[in-house]
Amino acid sequence: VVYSAKQLQLAVQQNPALWRDGTGPLDPPLKGLQYQTLCAGEIECLLNRSRGVVMVQLSVGWDVTTPQPVNNPLVLNSLQRALADKHISIFMSNAPGGLGLTAILSARAEPFRSWAAHLASFGAQAALVADSPYYKLLIGRILGYKEENIRFHIQATSGRQHPSPEVTAAVDKDMAKLSKKKPELPWKADPVTHSSKGHGGRRKQMQPRPAARR
Repeated sequence: VVYSAKQLQLAVQQNPALWRDGTGPLDPPLKGLQYQTLCAGEIECLLNRSRGVVMVQLSVGWDVTTPQPVNNPLVLNSLQRALADKHISIFMSNAPGGLGLTAILSARAEPFRSWAAHLASFGAQAALVADSPYYKLLIGRILGYKEENIRFHIQATSGRQHPSPEVTAAVDKDMAKLSKKKPELPWKADPVTHSSKGHGGRRKQMQPRPAARR
């Protein structure tokens, strides 16, 4: 249990797996302070280079009664520190009509930067809910969750037969197209160039993959 930003930073340094690996079959559901510190803890994981990509939900426009996640003071503190870090990139994921807005933060290093840009290109979290096994596997891998925890989530929500070998092969193929670099943690930032100094930079937007059931 943490009660301050400093305590959270120390907790993440001591055991980053709690904010990096995702939820496993033996893990109890998060509640109370554990749930409220989850997003901030994930950002802290990125800041100490124990994680490569994080999604931060800034606005939930489809339900005005829902507290906006970014109003959490711990999230604001960690987010401000991430935005000030020259080794971290940010890509914005938007939903049409202001129905959702998510900041996708990543290490300024491959493959994390290309992965984050891809999430933003199809409106991950903000405009697209990961309902299909394909998107659950793709997003889970990009966010760095443990493979067994991703598959546990998919089987619990989509059926024990998922993800199918065909879906797994499709995700493998698509991620290989995004970057040839293998992920390494702790990550090391790529050298700053004139074209990469901006947080997000200019990138060709990739067309979203149809959410077909594979």
